[in-house]
Amino acid sequence: MSPARARVLAAVRLDLRLQVRYGIAQAASVVTLLWIVVLRALPDPARQVAVPLVIFGDLAIIGFFFIGGMVLFERGEGTLSALAISPLSPGEYLAARLFSLTSLALASSLVVLAATAWDLRPGLAATGASVAVLSIISLLVGFVTVAPFDAVSRYMIPSVAPLLLLGAPLLARLDLIGGPLLFLLPSHGAMVFLSAAFDADAQPGVLALGAASSAIWVAILWRAAGWAHRRWVVPVAGAG
Repeated sequence: MSPARARVLAAVRLDLRLQVRYGIAQAASVVTLLWIVVLRALPDPARQVAVPLVIFGDLAIIGFFFIGGMVLFERGEGTLSALAISPLSPGEYLAARLFSLTSLALASSLVVLAATAWDLRPGLAATGASVAVLSIISLLVGFVTVAPFDAVSRYMIPSVAPLLLLGAPLLARLDLIGGPLLFLLPSHGAMVFLSAAFDADAQPGVLALGAASSAIWVAILWRAAGWAHRRWVVPVAGAG
């Protein structure tokens, strides 16, 4: 095993422990159970509409707040100061965090899917792809958003605009907006795949455009997150 891979795996194990320590895993479990109760109480037609909206609008995007909370907790406890002088590179730090929190989003979403929508025969591959892509995008946006801040009170108001941007494709799913310009939104490609999981009329050209849009946004946000790490996380950690 290469040293870089070993460092990432060690960081993933640390992240999983931090998720429990900070109550993130417990919060995700409670949210998952609550959505199962709510969705199972709905009649079938309403449930068919609600399940993809819940998966997109809550379970996949929830990492936006989780990564923000983890960064703020780490700053408060001085963990970032240790990371700043560790061999872990910014890319390895981000990769480990993306892997651990996306795994949590996937687990929550698939549990809700199995408990509430199995009879709707959703496409598991398309659902998994949409959740993974949306989780990665929301985590990267969440990291860039939280990086300049050192307190929850300063972070909450600036976080509203990027969160609304991530959730905008929900309006397309409800047929309230439409058009090719939606592919300029970072999360619309994920919505295309989630819609394909529940709709039988997905067009290959639209799926290809959704995949291309998502890949471009992941690349852009990855670079932005790396810059944010160097600009704010490392200097603040070093100062601590």
